[in-house]
Amino acid sequence: MKQEKYSPVATLYEAKQEGYADLFCVKTLYNYIHGEVFLDYTAKDLPYQKERRKTAKRAKRIRKKDGRSIEEREEGINQREEFGHWEMDMVVGKQGGSQECLLVLTERKSRKQIIRKIENKKSESVCKEIAKIAKQYPKTFGKRFKSITVDNGSEFMDAERLESYGTIIYYAHSYSSWERGSNENANRLIRRFFKKGTDFKAVTKKRIQQLEEWMNNYPRKMFQGRTAKEYYQELLLVS
Repeated sequence: MKQEKYSPVATLYEAKQEGYADLFCVKTLYNYIHGEVFLDYTAKDLPYQKERRKTAKRAKRIRKKDGRSIEEREEGINQREEFGHWEMDMVVGKQGGSQECLLVLTERKSRKQIIRKIENKKSESVCKEIAKIAKQYPKTFGKRFKSITVDNGSEFMDAERLESYGTIIYYAHSYSSWERGSNENANRLIRRFFKKGTDFKAVTKKRIQQLEEWMNNYPRKMFQGRTAKEYYQELLLVS
């Protein structure tokens, strides 16, 4: 929990993998943390703190004229029934610092992550990176990336070019981050290592790759301790 920044739940899944099947339950571990049983790990070290209640969600009109609205997305995609549908977002760096930022793609069913450092938050940079990913899978890109859901940021506005690689682009409603919940959760994991205000110019691509591997090998409660990497490989084989 301290060194690898795992949550208590993920830590117990990892302990089970290591052979400590009957260590103790999640509630007991949280009680120990809040009771300050551990010398160097207390409630303030938990990755998630209790959040204030959010205001009611209101759907906003999509301002993008071209491309597809999320309202056109099939229900099977909405319910995460099919493999190969992604969400894409941007994690920006220090305000006033360099323009380098992270392009984050999250597969909706498996939560598989692809994280790339790009030179700036511009449509051209996003398209170039998607082109590189498409080049990695010249015969299977359309199978692996059936659709990508994005927000209404200017960096994602070139729907025609993004779709030219063989995928479909859906646009979420403005100010409706919950429509890309997988992205939001992925960004919270990223912020365990790179707090707001980080200048990504000082972060190497090797370090970003290590973060991607950490996230893809992180034990997931929703998958009963399996990792996104394991689940993604299973889905890829049967798709």
